[in-house]
Amino acid sequence: MIICLGCSILMFSLLFLTTGVLEYSLIGGIVTFLYSFLYASGAIKKYTNAQRSTIECANFINTVIISLSISNSLEMAYKDATTKMSKQLDKFIKNQCKSLDVSENLETLRNYFKSSTYAVFLNILKMHAYNGGNILEMSVNLQLELRRKQEIINSIKQINNRKTYEFFSLWAFCLAILLFCRLGLNNIYQMMQSYFLFNYEILFFFAFMLFSSHLFISNVTNSIKKVI
Repeated sequence: MIICLGCSILMFSLLFLTTGVLEYSLIGGIVTFLYSFLYASGAIKKYTNAQRSTIECANFINTVIISLSISNSLEMAYKDATTKMSKQLDKFIKNQCKSLDVSENLETLRNYFKSSTYAVFLNILKMHAYNGGNILEMSVNLQLELRRKQEIINSIKQINNRKTYEFFSLWAFCLAILLFCRLGLNNIYQMMQSYFLFNYEILFFFAFMLFSSHLFISNVTNSIKKVI
């Protein structure tokens, strides 16, 4: 909410500074707030949660498998895996995983991780419970897939960080030029404002900035969906 409000105030200030029209500035500020609140903040939150959950799922599965191979006790493996958790996972376990049967709790965690690899992990645990065997050998392909996903997510994170830096740098440079014209070349800028279409061109500039932000956010937040 605070970030949404900050973006709205920033848009209002920039519009009012460059156009001097209160109505345009209010509309721009309201549109920015609504977009940030209704879409952008939710999309970014889902992206960060999906990124965290995928890494957390891999760590959880690896801990259970390694602990199970050493102790041969699913209860001990579950306890080891739930020793160090994020606040989100800890909250989910306390609210949802209340069964005395560890297998049922692991099955319930399917609703938290929501990953295809976690479903494979549960099937491997069932096979191990029924047939026995070496859990490490049974889960070799799964561990390779988890490692592959972690590497992909790290690569996506690095690429998106670079894209974010480039995106904000580009628009910061464009805004700096506009503000320099407004504040440093005030007389020329006021003369340009006397033209009928000038303020509309400024509005188009900010509308395009908002639209490009939408495309950028959509591209970044959708980049992780195929990995999950």
